[in-house]
Amino acid sequence: MVKKASEAEILEELYDLILSKTLNSKEREVLVKSKNNLEKGNYTPKVINDLQHSLAPLARKQ
Repeated sequence: MVKKASEAEILEELYDLILSKTLNSKEREVLVKSKNNLEKGNYTPKVINDLQHSLAPLARKQ
């Protein structure tokens, strides 16, 4: 059974990732944008989907 994360848990994970010293500026920018969208109350599944689509090309480049 897969446990769905609450919006608060997702925000907490994003905060932790944003503070990571191993991120480059583009990765941090994408994470901050997603965090801001969640804080604005945007639809969580869409924010997560957009985050995934934004990070995928960055991951492929590394």
